[in-house]
Amino acid sequence: MAASRSGLIVIATLVGAICMGGCRTTQPAAASNAAHVGSVGMEIVLPPAGAAEMELAATQRFVFPRQHEPVVLPVYPPQRLGQSLHAVEVCVEVDIGADGQVTQARLSPDPDCGDRNGDPTFLQAALDAVRQWRFEPAMLCTAPDTTFADACLHPEMIEAPTAVRLSYAFRYSQREGRPVVERVGNR
Repeated sequence: MAASRSGLIVIATLVGAICMGGCRTTQPAAASNAAHVGSVGMEIVLPPAGAAEMELAATQRFVFPRQHEPVVLPVYPPQRLGQSLHAVEVCVEVDIGADGQVTQARLSPDPDCGDRNGDPTFLQAALDAVRQWRFEPAMLCTAPDTTFADACLHPEMIEAPTAVRLSYAFRYSQREGRPVVERVGNR
């Protein structure tokens, strides 16, 4: 039962982070004679079914990594703006070290996430951006007992920075003369 409760805490933390950081909006640009404008939206992607989960004891709590502001978003590849392409979705995995630094970024292996055979310039733009990201590292709080509902509030709590892997989906879109930011649907 403790493992189930701990799993729910991890899932609740992930869902809360998704709700808080899922969508970035911009004000529409005034229609002008500008040829083409592109924009990029971002969302964290939940792990696929069957993915490995962190097992937490009743005396532990996982604290999700907090991304430093400003968050660098990918740049819409300028060489693609004049082509009036349909929206392109790219999913990447980001390894975040125990120090909060991005240690690796790559195309997500999830076959249901993004355009895996699309234009590599969109993937490269996403990778260039996420490699610049910085985080407060994820933490694993461990308390000596269960007298506090939240292990991170226990006066004798021990914090251990923890490396994690997260997946993000980016949607590149353009409409002539106006940027549009689209939120990638939940998976």
